[in-house]
Amino acid sequence: MNQRIMDGKFAIKLRHICTKQEGRRESLHNVSITIQQGEAVAFLQKDRTQELYSCLKNLLSRSEEPTFGTLRINGRIKALENGPGFFHVNTSGRKNIYRKGAEQGLEKIEIEEMEEEILTFAELGDLIDEPVKSYSEEMKMRLAFAITYCMRDGILLMDPNFALKETVFLQKCQKKLEAWIQTGGTLLLVTNSADAADFFCKRGIVLKNGRLVEDSEINEALESFQQL
Repeated sequence: MNQRIMDGKFAIKLRHICTKQEGRRESLHNVSITIQQGEAVAFLQKDRTQELYSCLKNLLSRSEEPTFGTLRINGRIKALENGPGFFHVNTSGRKNIYRKGAEQGLEKIEIEEMEEEILTFAELGDLIDEPVKSYSEEMKMRLAFAITYCMRDGILLMDPNFALKETVFLQKCQKKLEAWIQTGGTLLLVTNSADAADFFCKRGIVLKNGRLVEDSEINEALESFQQL
């Protein structure tokens, strides 16, 4: 295993982290890593990927504490996801923008200042005032990405089920994320897709049953991942 040691300002430090899910099963077992600000990192695991995502989301949002080990976080986390409950589907996309902003503690005037950027990014046109239940899955993902990106904090965690298919919009998202990362933002992608990891990330952390297998540049990490 090629474990990276980096200088600079950290975003996340995990030291000998263990977490237990579903009784005795561990989602993470003795994991020690440091992620710097300005990194795009893929957490690659072939099985139980959604469980790993939920574990990291709960740890980094401090809604759960590790069973063992120490965790340090330098920045606030936003989760980029499109699962059930993200939108109120009976209300419009525009109203959902304001609802998500209020959930994150933003004042109405702050949301108003972001609104045009979100609308431009999502590219939904007049459909923004239609109920979300009338949107295709791709349209929902575009709006979810635009909302989360524009309301982002220092750390952005991407759901493994978040899969955009429109190439032009996907490339637009990639450029936005790259520019944000260059300013010190930190992107974490939990996935079992080598293509997604290679598209978004420069570093890969490979796990098997919650145990650290590889921590290296993305090409090396993907080689290790494909051999699992």
